[in-house]
Amino acid sequence: MTTEPPNFEIISSDQLYKNPFNSQAVRLGNIVIPSAQVGFDRDGNMVGVGDPGAQTEQAFENLRLTLEAAGSGIAH
Repeated sequence: MTTEPPNFEIISSDQLYKNPFNSQAVRLGNIVIPSAQVGFDRDGNMVGVGDPGAQTEQAFENLRLTLEAAGSGIAH
């Protein structure tokens, strides 16, 4: 008996910095796996240098945008 592997899709958003070393998220079937998010803005600049609170807010905003690009969201 053979089974088909789940669909594999790379998720990206034009609203986020395009890191050349990793994707923003991948989808395996109905599971979305976001990559680590950091405090970079869409131009690749660190937000709030020396301010962990501002960097954390940016990281969660980046996570929100990544999940929305995958058709999901923070609430799920």
